[in-house]
Amino acid sequence: MVDENKDDIGTGKRRRRKSVRRTQTGSLRHLSIVKLKQQLNRGIRELDVALNQQEATAKALRVISSKFAKQVSIANETSRLLNELLTLYLDGNSSQDLMLATMQMQEMQMSFNLQYLMLQENIQNDSRQYTCLSDVMKARNDTTRGILSNLK
Repeated sequence: MVDENKDDIGTGKRRRRKSVRRTQTGSLRHLSIVKLKQQLNRGIRELDVALNQQEATAKALRVISSKFAKQVSIANETSRLLNELLTLYLDGNSSQDLMLATMQMQEMQMSFNLQYLMLQENIQNDSRQYTCLSDVMKARNDTTRGILSNLK
């Protein structure tokens, strides 16, 4: 009988050890899931901050673009008025002076137009980069949120 009790005691110890191992493995899994959730939440917060910064940058670019467009329109209007003024002034002068003044005005207007086109191109490139980055960050954010919802 003593031998049977020893076997029962030994089996009980083995069962308890297996139970302890299962509990430790379960708690380790729980800890890793908690850490993963924390990391994902931190990543989501960082993505939200970056997205807000990009939106602010896009808004600033739109403001700059509208200001530059106003400056270009003012420059075009100034050029037109100066052209009219030169025409009135040079009515009595030679046609060579008029031609020279007209060429200078056209060069100035072409310069303004070129600057405006360059700005438009830069804004368009920035917009493309912003859209691309925003789409990537949105996909990453959605994936992270999906993972979090699956963990819950």
